[in-house]
Amino acid sequence: MLCIELNEFYKTQAEISKTREQIGVDRVALEVFLKSVEEFRRHIFELDSRMNAITSKLSVVDHVVESMTVSTRRCRARRPC
Repeated sequence: MLCIELNEFYKTQAEISKTREQIGVDRVALEVFLKSVEEFRRHIFELDSRMNAITSKLSVVDHVVESMTVSTRRCRARRPC
């Protein structure tokens, strides 16, 4: 009976040791992930500024496209195909 209990004890101890090792690996992976998230957070302001610059230029592009469309229509109205 004591032998069976000792075997169970050692088996449980080995499982605990294996779980502890896996938790250590998971912790390192989580720390690496959190560093990546922090690095991304540092760049959010810069990315936001770039997106605002692009968005403001899109309105200029829209205006040019609209002007070109009007000019093309006027040209076609004067010279039918």
